[in-house]
Amino acid sequence: VAGNSIGTPCWQFTSEGDYIQLTETSLSYNNQGLTGTLPTEFGLLTSVTKLDFGQNSFEGPIPTEIGRLTKLTDGGNADGFMSSNKLSSTIPTELGLASNMASNFNLASNSIMAAMPTELGNLVALTSGFVLHSNLISSTVPTQLGGLVSVTTSFQLYANSMCADLPTQVGALSSSVVSGWQVTTDNSIGTACPTPSP
Repeated sequence: VAGNSIGTPCWQFTSEGDYIQLTETSLSYNNQGLTGTLPTEFGLLTSVTKLDFGQNSFEGPIPTEIGRLTKLTDGGNADGFMSSNKLSSTIPTELGLASNMASNFNLASNSIMAAMPTELGNLVALTSGFVLHSNLISSTVPTQLGGLVSVTTSFQLYANSMCADLPTQVGALSSSVVSGWQVTTDNSIGTACPTPSP
């Protein structure tokens, strides 16, 4: 990103000798062999409605600045958004600000750890793809996820380290998710959470 002008308007010279401002609303870098960390400057692209970094080798934390993309509606294809990278650390609470996102909130197959933020329950526009499987997420499933009542396909939390009982509000979603309900498999849901070390 260094040496570029990410976050500032783009301009194109026309055949009539005028400049017109360009507005890019779709960023898709799926399966491009990209490495390194996700630049915080992506948070400056506040007009973006589609964002897909899936199936690369990005590592390190998810920038909290991505939460500024409040116009985001689409995480790209089913293996998109930020899935299948090497991202680590925690899920930023700021991602709960993407309340207009309708499809493919996918952070699967990374090394994300610690508790899931309750703010993800604000993603109420989602109709498909709340996908966080195959990470290192621990602690309980937040009750607030029960607000994701519009999700009808792919509600997947399997293969993590979640524990305690599944909240009734979240379990009730299974009746409206017609395909891809995978929550308890390869978790410790229904067993007591480990006591934190002093």
